[in-house]
Amino acid sequence: MSLWLPTPAGFAADWLPGRIDGLVTAPDAPWDAVLGRPAAEAPSPPAKRPSAVVMLFLPPLADGQDARIVLTRRSTTIRSHRGQIGFPGGRAEAEDGTPAATALRELQEELGLAPERVTPIGFLPHIPALDGSAVVTVVGAARAELDELTPSPAEVESVFAEPWTKFTRAEDKAFRFNIFGNWRDSHLFPLPRRPVWGLTAWILARCDFAS
Repeated sequence: MSLWLPTPAGFAADWLPGRIDGLVTAPDAPWDAVLGRPAAEAPSPPAKRPSAVVMLFLPPLADGQDARIVLTRRSTTIRSHRGQIGFPGGRAEAEDGTPAATALRELQEELGLAPERVTPIGFLPHIPALDGSAVVTVVGAARAELDELTPSPAEVESVFAEPWTKFTRAEDKAFRFNIFGNWRDSHLFPLPRRPVWGLTAWILARCDFAS
């Protein structure tokens, strides 16, 4: 499914991709509906709790440029995914009724951006992480500057933003890597000094951004 991207308040339509494949414009959809399970179904065990990440668009740096997508480099002192580049996000908590609630709570914890400053646009169908748990990508926009984001030292080493045009199909490269003794195929977006690969690259590649 392809859907034309709605234009959030404070953004110009030509800043954003015109289309994101798979986007569902239902930002308030509850977890059960997003995961496709009956509301009465027992929750997943703790190790399999779903996660939500946020693909956050910021305005361009100058007129005539494109909106930017926020990415973080995770701290090298945390237990999992240390040093990796990805979207802000994390596991759902009991009080999170929606993937958007999870994603925006994690965004505030990691980068200090208050949820009320973010306009959720929708979500992308969940994909599995290495442990089999579901990961939902919430797409949102914020009229904010990169220097307003304050990384939490406990979780985030650095934060940066790149134009969405860096993540189109034309920029996508094939990549193989070995993890835990197993070879895996991945997409790769070769940003200078900050290549994006693994789960985050899979999410971006599935978007198939188009003007």
